[in-house]
Amino acid sequence: MELAARLRSQGFWSRLKKEWAFWLLARVDPYVAHRQLRRLQALR
Repeated sequence: MELAARLRSQGFWSRLKKEWAFWLLARVDPYVAHRQLRRLQALR
């Protein structure tokens, strides 16, 4: 399936959820991973 056809077949809410999931992973996850790494290093 081509990208344009796939985008047309998705509804508004489906696209919004995918955009939100991407933003969450791109922005929040590195911050959380960094905090966890610092905690692990502090335990050593």
